[in-house]
Amino acid sequence: MRLHAKQHKSQYPPFSSTLRDAQPTASPPTNSTLFGNRLITFAMGVFLSANAAAMEPLEAVRLLQQGTFGPSQSDVNRLENMTAEQWVDEQLMLPPTFQYKGQDFGRRPMGRYRSWFHSAFYSEDQLRQRMAFALSQIFVVSQAGTKLHNHQSGLVTYYDTLIKHGLGNYRDLMYDVTMHPAMGVFLTYAPNNAAPANSAQEADENYARELLQLMSIGLYELNMDGTFKLENGERIETYTQDHIKAFAKVFTGFCFQDIRRDSGNYTCDDRFGDYTVPLIRALGRHDKTEKRLFPTPEHPDGQILAANSGMSHDEFEDEVDAALDNIFAHPNVAPFVSERLIKMLVTSNPSPNYIKDVASVFNDNGQGVKGDLAAVAKAILLHNEARHGHINDTTVFGKVREPLLALTHYYRVLDVWQDGDTPEYGFYGLADSLFSAPMMAPSVFNFYQFNYAHPLLTRAAAPGDIDPPDIPSEEIVQLESDNYPNHFIHHYGDGKQVRIDNSTDNIEATKWKIVPGIAGETGTISLESVDTPNHYLRHKGGGIYLDAYTNTNLYRQDASWKARGDVSWIGETQTSDQLTCVNQCALESLNYGNEYMRHKSWVLIRTPINSVLDQADSTFSFHLVEPIQAPDSNTLPPASVGENTVSPVLGVYAEDAMLNGFNFIFHNILKRPEANRAHGQRIVSLIGNKTDEEVENAINYIDLMFTSGEMSDAMRNEIKHIMQHQSDRYRSVRDTMMMLFTSPDFMVQR
Repeated sequence: MRLHAKQHKSQYPPFSSTLRDAQPTASPPTNSTLFGNRLITFAMGVFLSANAAAMEPLEAVRLLQQGTFGPSQSDVNRLENMTAEQWVDEQLMLPPTFQYKGQDFGRRPMGRYRSWFHSAFYSEDQLRQRMAFALSQIFVVSQAGTKLHNHQSGLVTYYDTLIKHGLGNYRDLMYDVTMHPAMGVFLTYAPNNAAPANSAQEADENYARELLQLMSIGLYELNMDGTFKLENGERIETYTQDHIKAFAKVFTGFCFQDIRRDSGNYTCDDRFGDYTVPLIRALGRHDKTEKRLFPTPEHPDGQILAANSGMSHDEFEDEVDAALDNIFAHPNVAPFVSERLIKMLVTSNPSPNYIKDVASVFNDNGQGVKGDLAAVAKAILLHNEARHGHINDTTVFGKVREPLLALTHYYRVLDVWQDGDTPEYGFYGLADSLFSAPMMAPSVFNFYQFNYAHPLLTRAAAPGDIDPPDIPSEEIVQLESDNYPNHFIHHYGDGKQVRIDNSTDNIEATKWKIVPGIAGETGTISLESVDTPNHYLRHKGGGIYLDAYTNTNLYRQDASWKARGDVSWIGETQTSDQLTCVNQCALESLNYGNEYMRHKSWVLIRTPINSVLDQADSTFSFHLVEPIQAPDSNTLPPASVGENTVSPVLGVYAEDAMLNGFNFIFHNILKRPEANRAHGQRIVSLIGNKTDEEVENAINYIDLMFTSGEMSDAMRNEIKHIMQHQSDRYRSVRDTMMMLFTSPDFMVQR
């Protein structure tokens, strides 16, 4: 079957490298940069002055660790003759460096890793590449646990889409991401058929939900400074289940270019899809019924996409464009995206003013263009808080350095492969070593929690930042179905699906210990089995299981629930034997908003609430069995060695990730034969010195390039001792860098 393939109306053709043009007007009295023929302007004052002096080495290192994959010595030397703005402007003018050049990356990720690291190490357009990496943690696509592991070339072209738009326009990025097969498969809307008429079947909601929750507007309405809007002291939700259903209908009818046939011929069998070209619109599979979207100034009751049984291919595309425009017009987009980009590049604790200033640029680059990421990147890096936060806001400024960025930082500082090469042996085992790798996140929620802030860098909470204190210290409860009295949530052993029943044979299997949500999300709970410790109620797919604890982000999120209803009684002294929640008491999935723990017949599943029956089957009465003392934080599940990038309970990167990262470097660089041994010798020549003067110079170099002048006296003395007393120079380097990689001085980027 041949379909009409209509090009997107944007000046960005899908997966091309063309940049959108915004025609400049007369130059205003503002800070201006000509990017191509697009003028980026924004008000002076909170941003670094265009007349700022050239940078000192420490200033250069700080800028480069925020805007690149690490400061190389040659870049630091160049920046001593440039201002921060000049460097940013230079970066904005560079053409994109793409990874896909028509080659076949096969079915294993090593070639993809090698290409990614080569770009991270050597591409000149470092700012664009770093923005693409940040965007890859917003528009998450992962091969982990998906069919995408068989389509490495598709993953590379998806990442190239992020590179193309890294300094482009966010709205065009939304379109190209939507049209990419990798996202279509990852979030299961390719294929996604329209529901048959008069059927209980509904369109797949996965992409619609995550596009709203994680990629554009978030869960709650925001002020421009990123703080929550409140109504009667409560946060205001941005969307409803009806909105998700409406957008899900828009994202129906997408299939793949058939690799077995000529261009324009589609298949809805993902085994035969071409993952390197955009999805094809299969009009016969698209939902043509009415869809009510978000309100707009012109449509205060919601913008309506009218039913159109005779829809053409052009009208199909118009509908997708209208839906994305509707989302992009939401006032949350600017502060939501701006805050995430700031946190990924500069600091996990941006002040409200920092967020507001950048969000203002996101909304208007000075020429009336919304979503200009080149202007946003410049605003983020030139903001006074980015350039001087380590001086003006020392108690909260900074961010934890991701293990993957720690690795690229190390390589770029020491220019490990001076020939512009990457190691012949590839990066086999990278994900296991660092617990993170490009496009290998365990879920759509990325490797770590977006809202994490290092405990040493905590800013006072704004109104609405913390949920009401209705979550317990710890209690042991039984959960009784409100629809089936005397039927309790009951487990049947490790790994088995949980049910409700009225059996009295094993009462202990009906007892659950309520603990703060192990994903670390404020306002959530987890339910641990009393008679099978370290096993939690967790959803896998659509079922609810008793599952042994594993220290992974995905497990922690799947085992965390939002208690909906009045649960203020939990944690308080009660005299009644039976404690029922006021109104509904339901458990909403943290991972899948608006989906609840529900029993269908006797089996527990995770599902939306679509009827009165669903509501009754999702409502439980909590019966207090016995209260116990609140636990010390040390009694929470420990971060196991080698299992996760982060410890979500504590919200801090596991030191094991950093330590394993260095072990990866040491074994694959310093201990490799032949060429890699030569690279190891270069490292030794730089930092494996012996005389007092050489040792001092080496330590000063490490302090400049790795810890931005923040090295503690204790660490300085430890490194000095190692260099002076370790007779083997390779061991001296190993011990020095191992200490560096696991120290707060390096783990926290300031």
